[in-house]
Amino acid sequence: MEHINDFTIGRFRGLRDVKIESLGQVNLFVGNNNSGKTSVLEAAYLFCDPFSWRRWYDVASQRESSSTPRAPLTDRLMWLFLQEGTDSSNSSSENIGVLLSASGNLPVTKVSASYENFTEIVTRPSFAVSRVEESTEEREIDDREVEGIKIH
Repeated sequence: MEHINDFTIGRFRGLRDVKIESLGQVNLFVGNNNSGKTSVLEAAYLFCDPFSWRRWYDVASQRESSSTPRAPLTDRLMWLFLQEGTDSSNSSSENIGVLLSASGNLPVTKVSASYENFTEIVTRPSFAVSRVEESTEEREIDDREVEGIKIH
């Protein structure tokens, strides 16, 4: 059975250099509101299955309240990456990454992730063939710009 002895959050959301030692089978996290308790649990959740896009999506989407407008998925995912102390002039993956590690009886001991913004143009074909009339019908090219992020 897998067990985490020590869990380190190098970078995740607003947390940096957090080390939780001597974890047991059951652990209790206590602290003031907005002190990082939920972020620790979310980091552990991602650590347990870091290749699951569904986990990243779930963690990015869980904190939204129904009374606020829904943020775009890219914004919600980017918020998982350390925000504090980053600026646009120094956006290396070292500054905008998730870094998690643990010791214990585990198949994975380190998770490192970064993201990059991208923009691309998606183009649909400019013509279609109609089998009934056997002619080529010209259509407008439907180009659209798509923005997103790639997580590595």
